[in-house]
Amino acid sequence: MACHALAKPAPALALVGVYSARANFGRRMALRDTWLPLLRREAPGVVHKFFMADTLLGQHSELDELLRQERDVFDDIVFLAKTTDEYPIGKKGLAALLWVAHNTDAQFWLKLDDDLYLRPGPVFDRLRHMQRAEAYWGAFDYSGLVVRDPADSHFTSREIWAEEVFPPYARGAALAMSMDLVRQIAHEEEREPFKKIIVEDVSYGFYLWQLVFERDGGSVTLLDNDEPHFAMDAKCCTEATHPNNCWLPLSSETWIVHHVTPETLRCMFAKDVAAGPDPP
Repeated sequence: MACHALAKPAPALALVGVYSARANFGRRMALRDTWLPLLRREAPGVVHKFFMADTLLGQHSELDELLRQERDVFDDIVFLAKTTDEYPIGKKGLAALLWVAHNTDAQFWLKLDDDLYLRPGPVFDRLRHMQRAEAYWGAFDYSGLVVRDPADSHFTSREIWAEEVFPPYARGAALAMSMDLVRQIAHEEEREPFKKIIVEDVSYGFYLWQLVFERDGGSVTLLDNDEPHFAMDAKCCTEATHPNNCWLPLSSETWIVHHVTPETLRCMFAKDVAAGPDPP
């Protein structure tokens, strides 16, 4: 029976990678207590991992001890070697991408932040109906301005990127890539390292730009028509109530909500459960 199962494995639909700072235990538990368990209902399968900076050796740290215990209890944490929680987290993002490329046969990589409320049903239904190759999905920024001040943590030199606007990139709250792109990035990075932008979400778009335009790596489809299903803050508003400050508000069509506290996340989940027999 085991040999038969391994002979024709059904690849998982997605590997969900949740980026979490070491100290954010409360956020991780809020996700484990709400929408994360719903991933088990998705077909042909969805697994999740929290990607975190590595634990420290050589000195006693209560936090490191607790993190290792958390990993042993829940078995859903990946400690990324030689990374820290220092912001911006472009280095941590690349380390997570490399881990995914080598360690899963899923069809997609779905990257999320740990302060995110997700309605799994419509999100994974979208992935199931999405092209399986050359796919880059999310809420895209086509006008991200490059920071030239060397004192700024987001500084990018002209040697790295000469234009004043970054290549298109999916904003970091939630984005997905087909696994062929993830593996292409990893293969090229290991063959000859890419130029690096330290801003995590920008960096994925920059890797793909280099892959296509500098390394003849094929093509990429930017799947950008689902932006109305993203809310960048947990607020309901209109242009009348919040002039010039009502971009992507909450609506009945929202799938993904960013910048949500654990308390609000639990409340939103309870409301969704109460609204019907099957949480979205």
